[in-house]
Amino acid sequence: MYGDFMIDSEIENIVYEDASSEEECDFVEVRSENTDTEQEENEDISEVGSPAVASSSQVAASSSQTGEHCFFLARDGTRWSMWEYPATKTRRENLIYLIPGPIGEATNARSIFECWNLFVTDDILDIIVIHTNQQIQKVQPHYERERDANTTDLQEIKALIGLFYLAAYKKVNRCHVNEMWTTDGTGFEIARTAMSERRFRFLLANLRFDDKQTRGERLKFDKLAAVRTFLDVFTNNCIKNYNVSEYCTVDEKLEGFRGRCGFRQYIPSKPNKYGIKIFLLVDSKTFYTHNLEVYCGKQPDGPFSVSNSADSVVKRLTRPIVNSGRNITTDNWFTSFSLATDLLQDRLTLVGTIRKNRKEIPAEFLNIKNRKVNSSKFAFTKAITLVSYVPKKSKNVLLLSSLHHSEEIDQENFLKKIDFL
Repeated sequence: MYGDFMIDSEIENIVYEDASSEEECDFVEVRSENTDTEQEENEDISEVGSPAVASSSQVAASSSQTGEHCFFLARDGTRWSMWEYPATKTRRENLIYLIPGPIGEATNARSIFECWNLFVTDDILDIIVIHTNQQIQKVQPHYERERDANTTDLQEIKALIGLFYLAAYKKVNRCHVNEMWTTDGTGFEIARTAMSERRFRFLLANLRFDDKQTRGERLKFDKLAAVRTFLDVFTNNCIKNYNVSEYCTVDEKLEGFRGRCGFRQYIPSKPNKYGIKIFLLVDSKTFYTHNLEVYCGKQPDGPFSVSNSADSVVKRLTRPIVNSGRNITTDNWFTSFSLATDLLQDRLTLVGTIRKNRKEIPAEFLNIKNRKVNSSKFAFTKAITLVSYVPKKSKNVLLLSSLHHSEEIDQENFLKKIDFL
């Protein structure tokens, strides 16, 4: 199988390269982390450690002696006020300077192809043509007829990519490849006019995005060496052609893939289960992908060796929009008090569900035995708000926000968002 297309043994039996090379190793990382937003009431609070919670007498004493608000005390010593802090003016992190929408050359694009060509430029395609021809020249001796292994050009590569889009649009990308070229009325005439089935199979088997002769050296410090150039240019084009709206989302997706890959993952909770994990920064209003990062596991020492912690991933993805006044929405794998604090230094706010085992959460927010359904409980620092919401019996949703600083609730929209989460 090449990608999601099923190819018969005629092509698979041709040995083009060393199948035992490092980048072809079949390794699957299993991840079973739970990103559910709802916390079960029957989960023992002791599981998250022994919280350092101020008793009512301690709170009263502290309040009377210092004149400060009554507070909740978390295990790590974080003090949460029971009442919101008065706002005097619009916070600097909520001021929007960059106008959302297309920028630069993107403002002049009119057709669908012109828009597409902003991201997959001819320079990128020329690189694909060069390295695909290198691979074709390598395998030409396996063919008796020269025409069966002709080199390709820019126009043919564009036609090939167009057939990929056609297969996805017609939802046949998981079918056998020859179904696109059948002549019994179920195939696609446009596929037959673009190229023959045999040529499509040949190009698909030999498509390359980098110089195979130097890949071995680059793999020593970069697991993504085979597509690094293409991915970096594509990502930079995503960043430079569009300003995102004031609301963005950072999340992960598992791009379904069952081929051989050194960093393929198995995540049972995902629809595809097997695939390549990608972290993305997306515009919440238009769903535009502004920045992305392929998860490769632990990279070898070198320029691509970075931390894969949730805080680090979010900071790298949001680097293009620092000081822009945007808000970032995350799920509970990413959300933390430390991340919200750090993003505020870059004039970015954070809203997201948060896990109950975080040390900065007071014990009072984990105990919901006497809480009413649809009730909310708030706690505040000067910059961050913590909310415990009970959507139904025995369920607790914890949210952290550096965007909101009061107990005001838009009931209609709030319930819709909770149902979505």
